[in-house]
Amino acid sequence: MVGGRVSWSNVQSKLVTYHEWNDVARLASGAATDATNTDALVWVVAYDGPMTGSFDCQWTLVAVAADGRISDQWQADECGNGNWPSRFDLLVDRSWPRLEVLRGGS
Repeated sequence: MVGGRVSWSNVQSKLVTYHEWNDVARLASGAATDATNTDALVWVVAYDGPMTGSFDCQWTLVAVAADGRISDQWQADECGNGNWPSRFDLLVDRSWPRLEVLRGGS
């Protein structure tokens, strides 16, 4: 929010496995894999636009638990400046069936 108004120009979410999220997160931060169930589902939400508060960022990524295989307290986030976080685009969204399947392809 800026001046009490939402100012994001783009908000997208994807449902991914913890393993997929962790692989992409390690690309950015060098984080080590922990003992979390790698098949657990997490929501990853990307916000593009000014964020104010503790950090002034142009984009933010937030990941939160989506099923019982991971603690409902689990969360990861990061923010930065510059262009849209391209690593978000590396994630495949599991919340929608693939269009190829709907078209009869493989």
